[in-house]
Amino acid sequence: MLNTKPFSRVKKLLLISSLTLSCFYTQAQDTGCGTDHAMDNLFKMNKRAKQELQQLRKQVHKHLHQRNTAAKSFTIPVVFHVFGKTYNGGSTVTQAIIEEALRKTNEDFQGLNPDYTTIDAPFDKIKQPLNISFKLAKIDPNGNPTTGIVYHNEASGMGNYSSAEVKRVAWDNYKYCNVYITRDLYGDGDFYNSGVAWYPNKAMSDQNLARVVYNGSYLGSNTNENFRSVLTHEFGHYLDLPHTFNGGVCTNDPNAGDGVADTPSHKKNSGGTQCRVIKNCLNQEINNENFMDYTDCYKMFTQGQVARMINALENSPTRNTLWTASNLAATGLTGDLGPRITASSSSLTERYLNDGVIEQTLTLNCHDCTFTKGSGTLNNGTDFTVSNVPQGLNARITLNSTTSATFQLTGTAAAHKASDSKAIAIAFKNSSITGGTSQLYKDRIDNISLEFKDPYTEYCNVNIRYKTYTHITDVTFNNNSNPTGYNGISDYTNAVKHKVKRQQSYPISITTNKGAGGANDNLRIQVWLDANANFIFEDNELVISHSYKNSQTDAQGNYTYNGTISIPANTPLKATAFRVLAHYVQRNEGDTACSTVDSGESEDYGLQVIDKNTPFEVDFFGHPTTVNFSEPVNFSDFSNAANNDELQSWSWSFEGATPAVSTAKNPKGILFPEAGSYDVSLIVTTKNGQRKTVTKKDYITSRLQYCATNPKYGTYFSVNKVQINTIDHQPGLSNYYNYYHTVSTELTTGSSYNLTLKAEKGNGGDSDINRVRVWADWNFDGQFSSDELIVSKEVKSSDYNSAKEYQFTQAITVPENAAVGKRIGLRVTGHFVDGNGGETACGSYDSGNTADYGLLIKKGITTPAPTVVSIANATETEGNTLTHLVRLSAKTTTTTTVPFTINNQTALQGQDFETPTFNKGVSLSQNTLSIPAGVSEFSIFVAAIDDRDVENTETYTIQSGSSTATGTIKDNDTSVPSTYCTAQNTRNDSYITKVTIGTAVQASEGSAYTSYANKSIALNADESFVFAMKTTYDHWSYNAMGAWVDWNNDGTFSDDEKIYHAYKAGPYQAQIDIPSTAVKNQNLRLRVRYSYGSESKITPCGTDSYFGEVEDYSIKLNETSTVDYCEASTTRNDSYITNVRYGAVNNTSTHTPYNDYSHLSATFSKNSAFTVQVQLSNGHWSYNNVAIWIDWNNNGNFELEEEVYRAYQAGPYSASITPPTTAVSDKKLRMRIRYAYGSNEAASACGEDSYFGEVEDYSIQLREDTDATGIDLQVYPNPTTEFLTLKSTVNSAIVLRISTLQNRVVKTKTVQPTAGKTSISVAELPNGIYLLTGTQNGQTFTKKIVISK
Repeated sequence: MLNTKPFSRVKKLLLISSLTLSCFYTQAQDTGCGTDHAMDNLFKMNKRAKQELQQLRKQVHKHLHQRNTAAKSFTIPVVFHVFGKTYNGGSTVTQAIIEEALRKTNEDFQGLNPDYTTIDAPFDKIKQPLNISFKLAKIDPNGNPTTGIVYHNEASGMGNYSSAEVKRVAWDNYKYCNVYITRDLYGDGDFYNSGVAWYPNKAMSDQNLARVVYNGSYLGSNTNENFRSVLTHEFGHYLDLPHTFNGGVCTNDPNAGDGVADTPSHKKNSGGTQCRVIKNCLNQEINNENFMDYTDCYKMFTQGQVARMINALENSPTRNTLWTASNLAATGLTGDLGPRITASSSSLTERYLNDGVIEQTLTLNCHDCTFTKGSGTLNNGTDFTVSNVPQGLNARITLNSTTSATFQLTGTAAAHKASDSKAIAIAFKNSSITGGTSQLYKDRIDNISLEFKDPYTEYCNVNIRYKTYTHITDVTFNNNSNPTGYNGISDYTNAVKHKVKRQQSYPISITTNKGAGGANDNLRIQVWLDANANFIFEDNELVISHSYKNSQTDAQGNYTYNGTISIPANTPLKATAFRVLAHYVQRNEGDTACSTVDSGESEDYGLQVIDKNTPFEVDFFGHPTTVNFSEPVNFSDFSNAANNDELQSWSWSFEGATPAVSTAKNPKGILFPEAGSYDVSLIVTTKNGQRKTVTKKDYITSRLQYCATNPKYGTYFSVNKVQINTIDHQPGLSNYYNYYHTVSTELTTGSSYNLTLKAEKGNGGDSDINRVRVWADWNFDGQFSSDELIVSKEVKSSDYNSAKEYQFTQAITVPENAAVGKRIGLRVTGHFVDGNGGETACGSYDSGNTADYGLLIKKGITTPAPTVVSIANATETEGNTLTHLVRLSAKTTTTTTVPFTINNQTALQGQDFETPTFNKGVSLSQNTLSIPAGVSEFSIFVAAIDDRDVENTETYTIQSGSSTATGTIKDNDTSVPSTYCTAQNTRNDSYITKVTIGTAVQASEGSAYTSYANKSIALNADESFVFAMKTTYDHWSYNAMGAWVDWNNDGTFSDDEKIYHAYKAGPYQAQIDIPSTAVKNQNLRLRVRYSYGSESKITPCGTDSYFGEVEDYSIKLNETSTVDYCEASTTRNDSYITNVRYGAVNNTSTHTPYNDYSHLSATFSKNSAFTVQVQLSNGHWSYNNVAIWIDWNNNGNFELEEEVYRAYQAGPYSASITPPTTAVSDKKLRMRIRYAYGSNEAASACGEDSYFGEVEDYSIQLREDTDATGIDLQVYPNPTTEFLTLKSTVNSAIVLRISTLQNRVVKTKTVQPTAGKTSISVAELPNGIYLLTGTQNGQTFTKKIVISK
């Protein structure tokens, strides 16, 4: 089976409009042909099937060199069963198309295809035709003449092994090769699978299940010339040919892969390579022109393949009867049958309404003969007779031409249960055929099956192609809510049965969620009411049809529709139902209740129609009624009030539940945590005072039942041995096995045990990546939760020993809080890693096995929890990290908590040092350290902030229990020389109001001289910076402006150190280049001077008695260093990153394996989250894997904890990222974005990926925000002697508090700024460092101030 299913609606539309091979191959390689999976399933169901096939194939080698294969000829009778009339793109399947497809398939086998002479040189020598003809049968199993084509009503699912449709219509498998033409091979609503076939198997032929199943959309001229050869490919499977890439191996072993010696093995199919020469891992050219590959250039079979097919034709009992002379005669292929009448089908079926009406007709064709009339009707009884017609039906033949007629049964059958089905026969009389009936091969058509069905007892289902899009999240009917997750198709008709009365209307509210749907998707909510209670949602029973768009959903993607459902007066007083369907609108899909839809969800709900005079009665439903311990039950009141009364209050009692009682009308989330059966009681009181009670005995059953899990395929990787304590067991392979009650052991809390697991490779490929995972239900809640995963071990081909096995041992510790006295479950799974299968303990996965065991938990000896016995002191210079070693009294055996505080002394957390971090998995939350099991010592890391202030050595303390330690931070800043010349301007008629240096801005008031040199401004030594200044009167044209930097730090401002000179009206701004000879990593003095009246006044020293001002600053030049990062790239450009957006960065790109956009940077607050959005060229693919890393510590490595985002899903991809408190500030940090495809682990920070995707690097920068957002406040002078001035842009009150570094409050005051300014006296406070804290308009700020008198 070749699968042409793309992964998106866009791709499907592309395929419909242009069935090109490139569209198929770029997206379908992962699913590929279904024959491999079909045979795997057969081998699992029938253990002898594989042995039978192996025995058959052994005979190939014995005769390979002993026959002239070209001389042998075979004719195979074929019957085509065609289901439905319309195929993809509006194509049809006619007799002409089938005949053309068979002709070209025969040419492929016989080497008559036009490109047979163009085969590549290495394989041109070994190409081999097979003299075989697949011919349409001329006589059917009832002896009736036939065209070899039988038309049936539309049906699906013939690609499923035990298809009921196949069994119903199959012709004898030992006489005919049966081909089933359908649009939907597996009954899953997917119209883009092309075919599947099975190798020879006696059990299948015995049950008439041997077959080729094919999508008519790809038959003959319905597709392109190359793709139509997929039918040849499927006939190859039918004759025992595997894929040339079978098993995904690359080896010289002739028995490996497809087992055909002259087809070079290769791990992957050749799809999408556009006929280029490609080689396998052995440097051998691959036969990518072979019919049994997936290729763009089907041309040939090899000699070995032809020998394999001849072997099947001669030696398989399922194939060697087909081409015998006696069978060819029986199927009409040995001569001309002469004049004959054929029917288009051998069966007629009652229509879906189950009402005794036969809408299906038969086309009757007169071959080499004519009817006596070319129009009108033939007379029943005179021109023809029909035997065994059921009462109520009348036979009619209408002439379309002299060679074609239509047979139909009109009326309604009086009896039409399944037991009333029968066979009818049409007999023609002389008056109907020109020249009489004696010339006909047969004058009657026998055994036309007339099929009725029993009355329905359940509803049909919708076919839903894709998940993850629009789905139903809640249906509230008559104020009874049923919230649900996405289940695709849900039947709540028995669990939720609302009581309703005829001729009354009831409110209904339906909430949907758009899931991964697009913003402009068109959606629809449809509701059908089975008003006649016949288990059919008929077209005239559509009661709600509401259209909307995803653009109308709320921020969470939800949309709610409110309406009503009215119960007709003639609705039977019995149980019935209504169906809710929410779906994506595409063509006419979803117009009927049982149609196929692209995506969506369907839910059925029960109704109990009661008489309008029904008296007060109490009833309720719970769902589900059989639960696992931790599975909640939702209850709904379905009580009915009498006429002129209404329900008023409810009182529930739940035996053995949590909670045990409720007064809600519809209680939700009731838990039954212990095994047993429990009563539920409900007391309802009405407004008129009536009161009734109902008790349902043993209504809820709670029991331990672990979730289901199973592999899809067998014979591959499996765990074959499990050892722990007294368990030493070999589990079954390739399936799920429950040993919970039969294989168990005792474990004690707090103890450690060795768990030894051995796995075998099986038939897995060398490139397969497998995994062993183990969960333990420690809390005995009936679930294997993510935090109960105790083993996750990846196994690669290089890990296996010579016996293709791998064994490892891992210690596990039973938690102290494990469920004592309970037999908990241990689940062991070994599986092939494919997509997200196996990520959780539940659900299906590609291949492998699962085994459940029992662990009886006993109470262990309780030992005192370890405590902290010592914490080492640490000393470092600011800008470095202090490390404190912590020792415990004993190694932890389980997660242990201890108290922890870090206290400010002269050093302040957040200003002088960062929040501490820890190694060995230790974490801090609310002054408590959490220490994992197995730890006896760990380290505390405290990053000292390089604040660039000149200050004394500072300290902090750490305490845990009775243990304390001190951290000492040494200053690394040097003060500028104190020998600078003095300078001032005495008059303040005009003065400096603002100076900008880089990103630092300092506003000021008039003063002869002001020094801001105590605070250093950091600049990068290899970057220029902005210098600007403003005065009170920038418009004066005689302003004289100058600035100098003491680049060599010698205490003087030389002429070559002048960085700015202006004698003019403002503005005053320049971009300053830093000389390479400037002193680095020391504070350098920067002087700014403003004078008035003469350009000669622009000097760094001296007193000017006229207007102006002098201000001094300090700058520090940081030397930048380049950080090298690991290489990463992705080679294939089938899908890639198209856009990255964050902050002011909005970068659109095309594919390259790696793109370095690290020059693009955005700056964010360190205290706030920011968003990164990634767009992909194929963002709708559900196997996309997008990951983001940020090098928070700027050490050149993307560490595990620096992964900030990972998604394995269809888009959109939007990451909300919160910087850690330990992140480096004021430096560019590297951000790496990687897109990969295929699994949740596909995207890694480093390395090359040969599959789809791309890697792009960007930069971010974090700024320190010491003030709350929204406050623009300046505090000066700082240091100060007597007063502090506060300048705010807001004239609202500020509540101030000054405290010591030990948090002792020494002054409080509320001030009201006037014109944005206010002052506070600090003259009474002694010299020292203080914290100034204030609140304005609900925002809080903190500043460190220095008082120095």
